[in-house]
Amino acid sequence: MLTTPVIKDDDLVFPGEGWFLYWKTSASLWQTKLEELSGTTKVIIPINWSFHSDTGDRFDFANEKPETDLKKLSEICKQLGKEVIFLLPVSPMPFLPNGGIPFILSRNHAKNENGVVKAYADGEGNINQLYSFYDPRIFTAFTLFCNKLAEYFSTSGIDGGVWATECGHMNNGEYSSYLEDHSRAFDNGFSRFVQAKKEEGVIGSDGIHADMELSLKKEYQLMIRDLYVQGAEKELETYWQGFKRYGFLLGNSNEVFLRTIDHLSDIEIMDEALDLLGSGIYPSSILLPSRRKKGVFKSFQNKFLSRESVEHFFNDKTLTTSHDYFFKQSFSVKVFYHENSQDKKKYLEESGFIGFCENFFAWDHCFASYKDFEWEDELDSEHQFYYFSGNDLDMKTLSSALRMFMNGINIIIDKRGMNDGIRRRLESFYLENELEIEKIRYLTQIETISMGEGRLFIYDSEELLNIDTKEEKKHQFWSKVFNSLDFDYCEIDAESGIRYAWHERNVGPSELKFDKVRRLNIFNPSSYKRKIKIKYPASLVFQKIIDEQSVEMSNTTHEIELNFMPKGSVSLDFGVISQ
Repeated sequence: MLTTPVIKDDDLVFPGEGWFLYWKTSASLWQTKLEELSGTTKVIIPINWSFHSDTGDRFDFANEKPETDLKKLSEICKQLGKEVIFLLPVSPMPFLPNGGIPFILSRNHAKNENGVVKAYADGEGNINQLYSFYDPRIFTAFTLFCNKLAEYFSTSGIDGGVWATECGHMNNGEYSSYLEDHSRAFDNGFSRFVQAKKEEGVIGSDGIHADMELSLKKEYQLMIRDLYVQGAEKELETYWQGFKRYGFLLGNSNEVFLRTIDHLSDIEIMDEALDLLGSGIYPSSILLPSRRKKGVFKSFQNKFLSRESVEHFFNDKTLTTSHDYFFKQSFSVKVFYHENSQDKKKYLEESGFIGFCENFFAWDHCFASYKDFEWEDELDSEHQFYYFSGNDLDMKTLSSALRMFMNGINIIIDKRGMNDGIRRRLESFYLENELEIEKIRYLTQIETISMGEGRLFIYDSEELLNIDTKEEKKHQFWSKVFNSLDFDYCEIDAESGIRYAWHERNVGPSELKFDKVRRLNIFNPSSYKRKIKIKYPASLVFQKIIDEQSVEMSNTTHEIELNFMPKGSVSLDFGVISQ
């Protein structure tokens, strides 16, 4: 007997951020569902490997199940004027059974540091166990799948690019990939990796200590990830677009129990999203239950995980004119680090810089890996300061930082951990350009240099460790530093529970008296009344208040006070004027 296909809950098919889960609904309903997806020109389609192959060596692309017909899906999107973005996971995906690995290949469970099988709850409450990507059979099957996928794309004439995608979550303020594993499969591969290092002479006869082992494990993890990425790039050829990272909200396995008793708050979810965005990683709300995507989080999602932000995420270097006037998240301070660093924030914390940023630039500072660092890309960015740690600097990176300074950008360099060759190169830069150095002694030796609009600030945080320096003293140190750099900033005094972050956009034809427009988005995800005071400098002109939800405002000259009811939110627009 024929039956009419049942349309599933929109949240299951469209879990957020422009994603479309094609296997969650009948292929006969694809067009109906996609017609409802308005306001975006892109559809994000994660490729479900296990849905197209049960065994790893036989593949279904519209041969048996109609929902495997990616050609039909891409044609529907094309008819609706939408570009298809295919995501190919190079790590386990927590919302897929077995993490997305074909069932026959699911043999070695991925495990956490306590030897417990890694498992995650999806948005429907289903528990998915993950399997190790360090099993050589998985890698062999993955490259074969990529080959067959490219062959299918070519023979069927699919017009769409494929992005390799690493998935992870926040763990104690750091991004943790689902590739992280402590299984026997990982240990076996890591042992071979260590042996190869010994044969290369990288590891001495005295073996490896605990810190070195952690560093080597991180290096091995990144090497395996890059092997998956390179394998996909080789097989996909012309369909290859690049590599992206996603972070899943409530994606920590430790949160599974807390979810069952509904113990996680909007504050915790929002903090995870802000931490991910501050690390250059796009958050996904796919694991959130539907009840969690309402109220104040919905307001947050509309601003920070909007369809426009998805467009920007996949078009960050080739934005069209129509996107010049939408708000993009901005950060005043950008800190670079090496991706394989176990403790990328260690020196920052010891210098007091990270503590100062968390207080002074709360949710207004971000971290970026050197892996994708190209100094030319930073010339037109919104960042006002860049921070480089000496222990991470090599000749190429130092040269890039100095070029940025010579192009009018503010650079902060910590000499701690800097090798002698880098120090000599820095000194020769002074001499070659006949730069006038202003030297100041305050807790440590400080050197400042000006060139046009650019400022170069150099110090050695090692000296801050060698004296009895309390955190308050370090805070005063950095306050003096930024005051000396003539930085115009908003003084924000927010009560506990308030969350806020900045966006900015280019000016429109009626706003030419401004350089740009900045928007301060403020949320009270707590269950209590909260207050925030904002003192803004003369370089900012308050324009308007928008999207008020359960909030009252009072303002005087260059000062705004907001009183929030629980779950309230609001946005404030400021025009920026050059001083």
